[in-house]
Parts: sequence; C-alpha cells; structure tokens
Amino acid sequence: MPAKNIARVLAAALAAAVCWSAPSTASAITRASNFSTSFCQDLAGTYASPTYVASHWPTLHSPHPSKAQVAELTASLDLLDGNGFHAMASDGPKKYVKALKAISTAAENEWSAAGLMSVSSSPPTAPRATANDITTIENSAHVVQRDLAAITPEITRGCSTFNDIPTLSNTAALLTERAQNVAQSENTPLSVAVINYTITTYPHLTTLVKAWSVGHQLTKVQYKIASITGSVTQCTNVPGYFKDPVAEPC
Repeated sequence: MPAKNIARVLAAALAAAVCWSAPSTASAITRASNFSTSFCQDLAGTYASPTYVASHWPTLHSPHPSKAQVAELTASLDLLDGNGFHAMASDGPKKYVKALKAISTAAENEWSAAGLMSVSSSPPTAPRATANDITTIENSAHVVQRDLAAITPEITRGCSTFNDIPTLSNTAALLTERAQNVAQSENTPLSVAVINYTITTYPHLTTLVKAWSVGHQLTKVQYKIASITGSVTQCTNVPGYFKDPVAEPC
C-alpha cells in the first residue's frame, strides 16, 4: 500500500494500541519452526499477531459514512498494511497460499475502495459509486476477517517455535531511529512524548514501557512489541542523531 499519512494515522493507531492486551510469550525458543523461516519472518513482521489482525481488521458500519469515518478507515488500513498478506502468500505453505492470496486481494480491494471515498477524492464520487464502494469495503473486510481467522490457529501454531526475537529487536531499533528523526526534524530533544507520537505512526503494534535518562537526555527505552503469539519486551539505546540505535538487554 502507499506511504502512510502520519496525520491521518494518529487517531486510528491510538485506538488500536489501547485494545492490545495479549500476554507475553517466550519467543526466544530456538527449535525449528514447522513452517519456512521466510514465512514466519513475514508473519512476525506484520502489524501484530494474526489473531489480533483478524479481530481488529477495519470496516465501515454505516451506509452513509462521514468523511471522518472514511479517513479513519483508510488510516487503519494503512497502518495494518495488507501487503504483508501478499508476502506471506509468496512464502507460505501450499496449504495456505490460496487463502492468503484471497486475503491479500480483499485487503487491497478494500483499501482501493476506501481511497476512492477519501477526503482527497476529486471530483466527488457519485451516490451510486459510493454505495458500490461501501459494499466493496464491507464484503472485502468480511473476507479478511473470516479467512484470516480460519487459518490463524494453524499458522500461529506453525510459527510458534520460530525465534522472532531478531525481527522484533530490529523493529525496536527502527522505531527508536524513527523517533530520533522525528525529534530532529522538529528541532526538539527526543522525549517520551516524541516516542509515543512516533509509535502511533509505526506499522507494528508497540507500546512504550519505560525510558531511562541522564539529566534531560534519554539513554535507553523499553518497548512492548506484538509478536506472533503475543508480545515481547525489547530495549534499545538512544545514541543521538546520525547514530543507529542498537538492542540492549532490558
């Protein structure tokens, strides 16, 4: 899907983060996964666990949605990023390729229809076309929710022994780096407020748990990051502008 619009994403992402309450998981198990490494990496790199994504996949619930509702839907779809389904279909076990392709197609159809209805559409969409777009959105969302929920138990179980810590450790480092870039662009020190704002624009379900500082300078941050089977805790240093954050023990 296209690049995210940070301003639109804020409200939808905050709502998603509040809903997350899955238990932590022992993701550092090193036994071989039942599925390919590439497939489980794709799964670990999506917004959250497949259970969460299936139960939180957005749709419209009104035959006459407001512009704000359409904007919120589009922001949510941007954040959840249906392209992840396409990657999983390419790497997934044959048994699940058909379902994942159907999910990917439905997610893309929903995003396209939402884009046509968005506040940026010009000229305004005719009533009949709007009705068709709403039907496409609702039907596509149903396919994603239904088909993903149907395969979620097996794909989660198949990747439950995959060591997703490296993937999530990299996720944490990239989030800290992005927060540093936001602070730099705003000509302000990196702070808890900047990190929390950056989290709302980040395509992986994350919450800030704790931040360490020396004086007014942040030195280390701890995140709770959605994993394949729940969530993990990851820490990174805060090296300052033009330096890459790295994972640290929590």
